Amino acid sequence: MNIGLFLATIVTVSLAGWTYISSTFETYNISGNMALDIFLYTICLMGILTIHELGHYFVSRSKKIDASLPYFIPVPSFPAFPTLGTFGAVIQQKEQIATRDDLFDVGFSGPIAGFVVAVPIFIIGLKLTYVADIPVPAGDPINLTLIPTVFLSNWLEQFSFVTGIIPYYDPTTQVIVQHPVAFAGWVGFILTGINLMPASQLDGGHTARAVFGDAPHRIITIVIGLLLALNQFTRYFGFLILFMGMFQKHPGPTDDVSKVHWSKYIYLIFGYFLAIICTPLPIFQVLSLLGVPLTG
Repeated sequence: MNIGLFLATIVTVSLAGWTYISSTFETYNISGNMALDIFLYTICLMGILTIHELGHYFVSRSKKIDASLPYFIPVPSFPAFPTLGTFGAVIQQKEQIATRDDLFDVGFSGPIAGFVVAVPIFIIGLKLTYVADIPVPAGDPINLTLIPTVFLSNWLEQFSFVTGIIPYYDPTTQVIVQHPVAFAGWVGFILTGINLMPASQLDGGHTARAVFGDAPHRIITIVIGLLLALNQFTRYFGFLILFMGMFQKHPGPTDDVSKVHWSKYIYLIFGYFLAIICTPLPIFQVLSLLGVPLTG
């Protein structure tokens, strides 16, 4: 079943990529190899997801925890309901984790492994940025309140402008268009940010459960779920977390008395930092509500 779901997810991700990439090529009249770009997008996104799940798998096996290989979740994409072609993947823990340290390590390993792959993929994608002539007619101005802010991608883009990684273009006659490889890396950032949120059965929820225990974990889950539900870009994730928090209790480790090693607190802070800089935030919407003039 693992292989069948993996192959099915490759198909659905490729079809979703074709929808997104063909629209980009048509809008900006890009003359490139569309088939190659669809292939690169699929390989990059599937690579990030696979490395994420294998991070969980190999850490589980290293701690002698019986765990399955990843089960990928294919999702069809339709014109009226565009998707990424997948809802990610899961591995099945076939036994309860023994200690809080082990629970932390298993939860933390996946998003960090995926993140390590997503960063170079995003930077390579910036190098491949399309340069196209401004479409005629140019279209309506961009509504910036509908654009999420992912701090890490913004910082890397600014760095790439300064260092020349992003190709030179004439802003009076040309526009730059995100390459599908960069988009795959950007999606990888968001998956990292969401997964590291300290809530419910998310990877960050496992780390929070390991460090803080059962009762604080439940409270944190509600708070994070509400915050994500208020964010227009993570609303459905927030509702899902609230639903899971009400009906799904985290099992915790077998030894729920012993404390985690002190180093886990450092990793936890680092994980929360990544969660903040990788989660899509409604910065422009907040600025608009505050009366700050926006142009785009």
